[in-house]
Amino acid sequence: MSRRWLILAALVAVAVLLFVGIPSPTTVTPPPPPVAAPVAPSPLPAAIPAEEFPRPRLLARPRPGTRPAAQETEAGEMVERPPRSTRVAEALADDNADGRRGARLLALFPELTPEEQVDVASAMAADVADADYAALAARLTDPGIPELAAAILLTDLLDRPATTRLNTLLAVARQPDHPVTDDARAMLAAQLGQDHGADWELWAKKISEWLASHPE
Repeated sequence: MSRRWLILAALVAVAVLLFVGIPSPTTVTPPPPPVAAPVAPSPLPAAIPAEEFPRPRLLARPRPGTRPAAQETEAGEMVERPPRSTRVAEALADDNADGRRGARLLALFPELTPEEQVDVASAMAADVADADYAALAARLTDPGIPELAAAILLTDLLDRPATTRLNTLLAVARQPDHPVTDDARAMLAAQLGQDHGADWELWAKKISEWLASHPE
């Protein structure tokens, strides 16, 4: 009789356990992978003053009338530069009274060789007053100008009034075949705080708005 009670008690115990439930081993669920935070777009560059503009591809502005004594050939050899032509030497020797040298160099510039144009570009820019800049702008915006001469004149623009500077930069930037078109566009973007690509009408509009809000 006792054995039957033991068996019955065991069955009751099993039934209770099945009813209550035996906790199963805890399953560890791995945490979800971290979600990368959305990357905010880079803010547009703020407009910067002209003195902090990116310079064209020019290491240093030559002093008016100076030139290296030697030049490097394609083979990497240094050879002595030929002497200046008489007309260039005479024009640079002018004392520039009443802006005479600047006017003389401007008139002479289209007739010079590319090397001579580079040679006189710095002196020519230094001698042309802001009021007479239109003639110098015509030289800079000519896509046939040598790249180094254009870079010298582009650097000179940093010292010009904002109206002259921005409108001349736009005239250069919108010419895809101009040797310093990329430099001019970079300088415009730095001034206005945004690059408008090849939308030249928008560039012109933004320049007008900037000039209206920054009277000289």
